[in-house]
Amino acid sequence: MIAYSPCGRRTFASAGGAAKCEWVRGLGADFVIDYKSEDFAAVVQTETAGQGVDVILDFVGAAYAEKHAACLALRGRHVVVGVLGGAQASINLGRLLQKRQSLLGIVMRSRSIQEKIELTRAFVRTTLPLFGDGRLRPLVDRVYPFSEVAEAHRRMESNENLGKIVLKVR
Repeated sequence: MIAYSPCGRRTFASAGGAAKCEWVRGLGADFVIDYKSEDFAAVVQTETAGQGVDVILDFVGAAYAEKHAACLALRGRHVVVGVLGGAQASINLGRLLQKRQSLLGIVMRSRSIQEKIELTRAFVRTTLPLFGDGRLRPLVDRVYPFSEVAEAHRRMESNENLGKIVLKVR
């Protein structure tokens, strides 16, 4: 989870384990919650004085849907960008309506070719230059030659990586 609170634009992030939490903290998150040992919904409620957060970027999906809903502020937006923890969840529509919240799903896979082309062109025009001038940088854990694909996959499966694992084809 990555979340933004209404109180001064503070960022909350969750990660599993001390090493990953320290790495995320180094990236600039204001609050990093170890979801393996802490209840991130309780931490968010405490740190926002019960207001919750304005936006949640959710990479997990169903496994944390209820906790994410508990973190969300009045008029908050829950943006689902991945379903690593499952795609089927129970949603309290009454709470969603009462708090005037939004639930959004964003994915590239199901878009038309034309829409993908337009989004790619917009990315090249607006975001790619930020990598060129250093304002954005890719977070790469390791680069493996293709001949070591099994080791790269082992590292990913054991959740040891901090950032993306890249396979070098040539």
